Amino acid sequence: MHKSTINKILYLVLFFLPWQSRYIFSEVLILGDITEYGKLSVYAVEVLLLIVILLRGRPRPIWGSEHVSKSIYILLGAVFFSLTFSNEYNVSLNHVMHLIFAAGLFLTLCDERTDVKNSVIAFVAGLCVPAVLGIIQVFTGLSPSSTLLGMSFLDASTAGVSVVEQQGARLLRAYGSFSHPNIFGGYLTVVLICLAWLVRFVSKKVLYITTVPVVLFSSVLILTFSRSAWLGLVISFLWLILLMVYRKKIPSKNAYVIIFLGCIALLSTLFFFHSSVLARFQPDLYTEAISINERVGQYSEFGDVFFINPFFGVGPGNYVFSLSDLMPGLSVWSYQPIHNSFLLIMTEIGVIGVAALLYFMIRVDQVNSKYSKTAGGMFAITLALALFVIALFDHYVWSMWSGLSLYAFAFAMVVRWSLLEKNGSLT
Repeated sequence: MHKSTINKILYLVLFFLPWQSRYIFSEVLILGDITEYGKLSVYAVEVLLLIVILLRGRPRPIWGSEHVSKSIYILLGAVFFSLTFSNEYNVSLNHVMHLIFAAGLFLTLCDERTDVKNSVIAFVAGLCVPAVLGIIQVFTGLSPSSTLLGMSFLDASTAGVSVVEQQGARLLRAYGSFSHPNIFGGYLTVVLICLAWLVRFVSKKVLYITTVPVVLFSSVLILTFSRSAWLGLVISFLWLILLMVYRKKIPSKNAYVIIFLGCIALLSTLFFFHSSVLARFQPDLYTEAISINERVGQYSEFGDVFFINPFFGVGPGNYVFSLSDLMPGLSVWSYQPIHNSFLLIMTEIGVIGVAALLYFMIRVDQVNSKYSKTAGGMFAITLALALFVIALFDHYVWSMWSGLSLYAFAFAMVVRWSLLEKNGSLT
C-alpha cells in the first residue's frame, strides 16, 4: 500500500487517541466486585494501529534513534519476564498487550516514513471535540453515556464522580472523553506544548486558526482541576523560558500571539472559577481531604506490595490484586494503584524491569542532550519535564491504555523534535 495511505491511517489513530472505545471481552473480579483494572479489553485505536504496523512492515527508525528503538525491545523483554510471577495471569497478559501496542505506536512515530508535523496536527485536532465536551460537562454538571465512544454517564450529584465541592455545591470536573479528569489534564498539557512547538512552522494565515485550539485547550485545562497537569505545565514552561533566556533564543513573532491569547484564556477562566481552583488547594475541604488521605495512605501500602517480589515484581497490572490479597475485606474502590507511576512500575515489574525502563530513558536523554541547544531540543526537554512531573503524581501513565498511549506519543515527539532540527534556530 502507498506510504501516504498508511500515514493517513496513522493520523486517524492519533486523532481518535482520546476516545476510549473498546471491546471488553472478560472481567477479573476483586472479591466478587467489578474493578476497572480487571476489565480485559481491546481498544479500537489499537486495531487501527495494528493495521498500520502490518502494512508498514519492519520498522525503519529515523537516523539517530536506533539505540532508543532497541531499548524498547529490552523493556518489553523485562515486562514479559515479569509475567511469570503474576497471580492474575490474564490481567497481566492483557496489560502487556497494551504495552506492546504503546511500544508499536512509539516505534511507528519514530519511523522515517512518519511525518512528525502532520502527526502533531492530527493529535491536536483529535482533542478539540473532547475539549468542547469538557466545557459542556462543567456547565451542565452532566455527561451522556456512549458505548461507541467509550464514555460513561456522569452526574455531579452522584457519589464517586470527580467534583470540586464548596459549601455543599458540587462542580463536575471536565472529563472530556476520558475516564478521569486527571487523564484529560495530562493530554491537554501535552497538546499545549505540542502547539507551542508547532506554531513556529505555521504561516500567518494558519496562525489565526491555531489560536482557536490554544484558547480552547488553555481554558479547559483549568476546568479539569487537575493539579498534576497544572504543575506539569507550569514547571515545564518556566523551564523553557529559562532555557530561552540562558541560551539567548528569541521566539518567533507567531509565538508571542499564541502566548498572549493562551494567557488571556487561562486568566479569564481562573477569574470565573477562582473559588473552585482555590478549593483544590484547601486540604480541610471534605473531597480534598479524602483525596490527600488516600494518596498518603497509598505510600504506606506500597512497601507491603513491593516486597512480595522486589526483583521481578508482582506482574504487570497486578498491583490492585496483590493489594486485595494483603488487605481483604475492603470496598473494591479502596484498591487503587499508587498515585506515583515510578513506584507502581517498580512494584509490578520489579527492580529488573525498572532497570530496563531507566535504560530506555537514558537512551532518550542521550538523543535529547546531543541536540539540546536546538529549538527542537529545547521543546523536547520541556515536554519530557512535563511528563516526569505528571508521572510523579498519577498512576494512569502505566495503569491505563490512555496513559500508555499518551506517553508513547509524547516520548516519540521528544525524540523526533530533538532530531528534526540541528541549526539551533527558533525561527
